[in-house]
Amino acid sequence: MLKVFFTANLTVIHFGYGLIFFLMGFGAALAGRAFRESRLAVASSLPWLSAFGALLGLAQWGVVFIPLQAAYLSPPWLSTLNALHGLVLVAAHACLLVFGIRLLARFESVRWSVPGALAAGALACFLTVPSPLAPGDWQSGAHVLAAYGFGLPGAILSARGLLLQRKDVAACYPRSGRALLVAAWAFILSVPIGPMAVPVAGGEPFTLLGVPVQVPLSIGGLVLAWSLLSGLEALRVENARRVERAERREAMLEERYRLSKDLKDGVIQDLFAAGMLLGAAGLDLKEADRVTLRAVEKQLQEVVDRLRVYVMDLEPSGLDNTDLFVGTRRLVDEFRANTLIPVSAELEPGIALDPDATSALYAVVQEALSNVRRHAQASLVTLELRRRGDGVCLTITDNGSGLAEGSFVQGAGLERMARSAEAVDGALTVGRAPGGGTRVVLELPGNINGNTEEPHR
Repeated sequence: MLKVFFTANLTVIHFGYGLIFFLMGFGAALAGRAFRESRLAVASSLPWLSAFGALLGLAQWGVVFIPLQAAYLSPPWLSTLNALHGLVLVAAHACLLVFGIRLLARFESVRWSVPGALAAGALACFLTVPSPLAPGDWQSGAHVLAAYGFGLPGAILSARGLLLQRKDVAACYPRSGRALLVAAWAFILSVPIGPMAVPVAGGEPFTLLGVPVQVPLSIGGLVLAWSLLSGLEALRVENARRVERAERREAMLEERYRLSKDLKDGVIQDLFAAGMLLGAAGLDLKEADRVTLRAVEKQLQEVVDRLRVYVMDLEPSGLDNTDLFVGTRRLVDEFRANTLIPVSAELEPGIALDPDATSALYAVVQEALSNVRRHAQASLVTLELRRRGDGVCLTITDNGSGLAEGSFVQGAGLERMARSAEAVDGALTVGRAPGGGTRVVLELPGNINGNTEEPHR
């Protein structure tokens, strides 16, 4: 009775099987587009998983719709549809293989794993088709190639990659980690035998204890789709945290801008006015009192100068995050305008880094120039920004008094520069410059993004 029920509804089962994988592909496509900036390895591989799900869904629907066209199409056209169906099935599992390779490559070398998986698939093909196929039986060959030539190696590599990804997300996202574990096993248990569930060349449908194998495969596909999309919940949580960090940073920058504006337009102006009043009042005083008053004026001017330095440090926003030439030039111009210290800047145009590395470089430039203003007593600063191999090298040199012995360890500003460089795997060197003064060298690794803009003149 059960067998009769499933046989009568086999068309519905095939359609549901295809719908499950098509929706999985659609969901993977949406996740890949929404979370393409995620640092999780699985995010960059999602387009291939999406293609696998969509093509496999189309292939399963072909099992339903192609026989319906037999009464309306001539044999050549029907043969063409069958050929297209076989190609779609092979292409779907080829996309799965690429998904597994790309995902696994983010964690470990694929030098041995990929040949091993392909060898397992070739052996499975040989055992499944022990003798040459009959002439014209290319459809059976397409199903075998899809199932074992691409599907089995793709499932092995995808499962391995998901298990490695699970190690990264399980600590922070336990639910996603469990879902990725289920998805890895679902790949191994259901994907490779999927194409073989389709009878070819007039053969009998496969059954499992009297139940068409499409039934457990549909359940397996549903588990795979659910577990994968649940595993991708980590991407949503990660993205939400990134947005929260960006909002906090934006709020902090707005507060810094407000403070800098209050200092610039209020406190500094009041102190400057007070200095002018003191200067005017000194005209009527005795010489001894004037000496004291001039000392007060000098001290007041030093306070104003320090406040101007702090104001400049509080205004890091607005720097160009795509072209280092523009952002670094602005920092140099602001430093020159606020201190009147000459700066020789040699900036190579057209250099662009990722946002984190750009922020780190700007932080080092600001802190180095701030140290020059406060401590160096320099009359000239030289700043160079150039490509070095695949990376970037920043050098800032002044002709001031130089670092005191051991200050490269004790200085808070230098510690902040070191932390900024370390956060993006950069190398920071601070020491005495030849002939006196201080030299700061920041080397960033080869993560330059291409910049097609015209060089700035």
